[in-house]
Amino acid sequence: MRQTYEKKLPDGTYRLYDDERYAAPTWDETCGRSSMSLNVNSLSLSRFGSFASTFRLLDKDTYWVDIDGFQDCDATADVIKCAQRP
Repeated sequence: MRQTYEKKLPDGTYRLYDDERYAAPTWDETCGRSSMSLNVNSLSLSRFGSFASTFRLLDKDTYWVDIDGFQDCDATADVIKCAQRP
C-alpha cells in the first residue's frame, strides 16, 4: 500500500506528497491511502455512489479509474510529477 498526505497550497489548489515513513510505490499495489481533509475527501468521491449503483458494482468487484488529464504522467521517473489538465 502507498501512503500520501495532502497540503493546500497558497493558490488554493491541493498537492499530494509522499509519506516517506512508508516504502516507495512499486505501481503493483492493489490500493493506496492518503491523509486529507474531510472537505477534499468528500468532494473527491461525491459522485462515486451514483457511479457504483449505475454500473452495479458489488463488494469485491474490480474496476479501474482512469482520470482525464493524467495520461502524460511518467510513472517510471524517479520523481513523479503529474498535473491534471482538462
